[in-house]
Amino acid sequence: MEVGANVRYQRLQQVEEEDQVDGECSDQEEKEELNVEAEEIEDDRVIVNIYAPSAKIVNSQRKKETCSRILAAVILLIVAFLFGLYQFMYVNLQLPHEDDCFSPQNKGMSYGVTENHFEGKDSNCTNEDYHHHEDEAEKMGEHLHSEEDDSVAPHKHEHGIYHHFTVVTDSATCSEVGKDILASGGNAMDAGIATTLCLGLVHPHSAGIGAVFSALYYDGPSGTSKVFNAIPINSSSSDFGIPVSLQTLRLMHKFHGSLEWSTLFSSAIHIARHGFSIDHILAQALRDNEAVIKNSRLCDLFCNLNGSIKDEGSTVTNRKLADLLENIRNNIDNDGISSTLIQFLNPDIPVPAQQTFVDSMKHHQANWTDPLKVEFDDVVLYGASFPAAGNISSGIIEELQSQNLTLESISEDQHSASIYSHILNASIQIYNNIIRKSKEKLLSEISSTTHPKSAINKSLVNLNMAPSSSYIAVADNNGSIFVLSGSLNSTFGSKLFLPSSGIILSDFTEGTKADLQYWASPMVLDMKEQDDLIGIVATGGTSVPFGVAQSIINKVYFGKSLKEAVSGPLFHLNFGDDGTFHTYVSGLSSRSNIFKELLKVEPNLEILRDDDDQNLIIAIVEFHNGHVSSFGNSTSHMFSDGN
Repeated sequence: MEVGANVRYQRLQQVEEEDQVDGECSDQEEKEELNVEAEEIEDDRVIVNIYAPSAKIVNSQRKKETCSRILAAVILLIVAFLFGLYQFMYVNLQLPHEDDCFSPQNKGMSYGVTENHFEGKDSNCTNEDYHHHEDEAEKMGEHLHSEEDDSVAPHKHEHGIYHHFTVVTDSATCSEVGKDILASGGNAMDAGIATTLCLGLVHPHSAGIGAVFSALYYDGPSGTSKVFNAIPINSSSSDFGIPVSLQTLRLMHKFHGSLEWSTLFSSAIHIARHGFSIDHILAQALRDNEAVIKNSRLCDLFCNLNGSIKDEGSTVTNRKLADLLENIRNNIDNDGISSTLIQFLNPDIPVPAQQTFVDSMKHHQANWTDPLKVEFDDVVLYGASFPAAGNISSGIIEELQSQNLTLESISEDQHSASIYSHILNASIQIYNNIIRKSKEKLLSEISSTTHPKSAINKSLVNLNMAPSSSYIAVADNNGSIFVLSGSLNSTFGSKLFLPSSGIILSDFTEGTKADLQYWASPMVLDMKEQDDLIGIVATGGTSVPFGVAQSIINKVYFGKSLKEAVSGPLFHLNFGDDGTFHTYVSGLSSRSNIFKELLKVEPNLEILRDDDDQNLIIAIVEFHNGHVSSFGNSTSHMFSDGN
């Protein structure tokens, strides 16, 4: 019908035969209505305008509907494809999710490793390595199923547990460097050496060629262990220490390295030449020492062109240090290393100290010693011997051996407060005995022209040394463990930056003859009955030996898991300027019942905040039942990597 066509109204008879009777009344009414309308209308024709859409509009609407249907179909196909891809990758292949491995920045050794978690990364978790322990008991040795049963699909491990190896440091970059060395066939010693070189670059405030360290290596295949102390024997008459770490690293590689010496330098040289990004740890050290840096040659490394201090995320290069490392990796003996160091370093040494520096470098000989060894309750403890502080840690453990400490003994707050107080006071007594012996030794050696009290006070200052330290812990699948504590002593050491070599020298000037190094107490624990090897290392100044001892007490005597062994409460002993120990505790709330009970027996005990510079940082690696694990108590200063 055309628009505007004239039509005549007619009543259509649409009543079916069976409905005719029912519709008669309706028909009559309609007729009457039509008659009335007909009388009122002059013309029996009306015009009805019928508005119908054009063909163009209809086609357009149909096209839109078709496009919508096609788009919906495409979206469904994409969703189906992604779901199939997910099923293939994450179910059939059983690849781990990023959260099931340590991410580069947890992205925390993470760890609440209690409630914290390791900051680390596990970019190379593989499908055959991937199954899950439901709790710590399973982690300690039993899977949910037999791995020999091919009919059962593998399942994932909890955080920090790997099949082959793990590396823990205070730098995500360096943990990855160590992991790469292990992945390329190196052992724990190789990874430890490469990681030490890396830390000297990315954390130059607490590590480096100019730093000192104490390292303990347990060789799994042979069951033997050695201690390597890269600490000058003789005191220095200068304000800076003698660099002896490279010579010691070379000796370590000679005994236990498996990869080529030159291979271990590749990552460090690349980082030094092409730069690294300042992390939050180094950024904080730069802010804390801003005035010193701006007024020294350290500004060459850490200042922007406008003289401001570089901040987190900025890039730092050290090409002179890259050149030095290139030369060192081509020298395969200690004499060659010492000669190279003299050649690179001596031009920047203050003229009055140059000859003494050269003589000290020539006469220093890297050496190793047997570890101290303590056996108790089917456990063998290996500790770093003098000048490291392993004897303090072992002394505390032996002192408490007769106390019949169990997990039940600390199950109630009141009783646990008494037990912890006993541990704290026994440890203070061990410390005081060693300090007393140091005083007696010093009194017998000081000259008549030296005031005894001032000499003793100077010696006791060593108790506060190394507020800024570094650490490394490595475990490989051969059961070998490497643990290292290192430091420049003060943050950025002597603040003497040598531009010709890119090295920062430490301010360790006393030498190993002077006193015990309280900041260093790396240890390895062999729990024979459980077929369990554990490496422990810590930073935190004077509290380090006590912190290591507490972790071992928690594990051996209280029977705690490794996660729990490094969690609170942890007690701290900091030597004050007044010549007494100040006691702190971390991992507890001031409102907790246990702290309230502790105050009744230790009224001077104070809470140490998690972000306090004096806080203990403890890292643990473990080799057990074909797996390696890493745990710790810091969310911001620990990074775990592994495979």
